[in-house]
Amino acid sequence: MQIRVDNQILHATLRNNPAANALLAQLPLTLEFADYGGQEVTAVLPHPIRMDGMPAADTARTGDLTYYAPDGVIVMNYTNVGRWNGIAQLGRIEGDLSTINSRSEPFTVTIERVG
Repeated sequence: MQIRVDNQILHATLRNNPAANALLAQLPLTLEFADYGGQEVTAVLPHPIRMDGMPAADTARTGDLTYYAPDGVIVMNYTNVGRWNGIAQLGRIEGDLSTINSRSEPFTVTIERVG
């Protein structure tokens, strides 16, 4: 899939799991992301992702695309966050993460399938 931030395009490879498949079913999406804690950017999905078939906890690392179930947000991690209950791995982001980690104000992102 492709993640468009302004004129920059990042690519992401999704995992083969129920949460990633649920995200794929919602695409294309245009969402407003905002920085959270100086380690990631988050946006609320229009439809929460069910956690059926997913581990209760997982680890979020730099470049991971994750879902944080307690808040119903999709997350692009630009630092290592560690292991938390409610994190689901969705995929890996490829490209220059400075596109997302240099933002002090909310910004619009379009996520869509490619190919």
